[in-house]
Amino acid sequence: EIEANQVQYSLVDRRPEVRLLAYCREKRIKLTVFGVVGGGLLSDSFLGLPKGQAMQRLDSVSRRMYWSSLQRWSSDWDLFQRLLGTLQDIGKRKTPPLNVAAVACLWVLRQLDD
Repeated sequence: EIEANQVQYSLVDRRPEVRLLAYCREKRIKLTVFGVVGGGLLSDSFLGLPKGQAMQRLDSVSRRMYWSSLQRWSSDWDLFQRLLGTLQDIGKRKTPPLNVAAVACLWVLRQLDD
């Protein structure tokens, strides 16, 4: 019997939503997740960066893997920047204020709770 499964899951890599989340809920399998901040791409440090500068920060195999996930989500850098800005706006409304990465993490945790 499977008790847990670990998968990559974030705002820009939502593959577990296709069938896995529902299946795990049905079978009472716990999900543990990694990549919720996409190697730091879903953080304040990438907010407002031009795409070229962001690409210069792909300094590890891990970060390049998350970059490829982002590109599958959308290659539209402006759309990604709007996502980061929205996460920042949500974080500012919290008490205490939360950074972009914290909001991205909370989004994933909320999906796992539903």
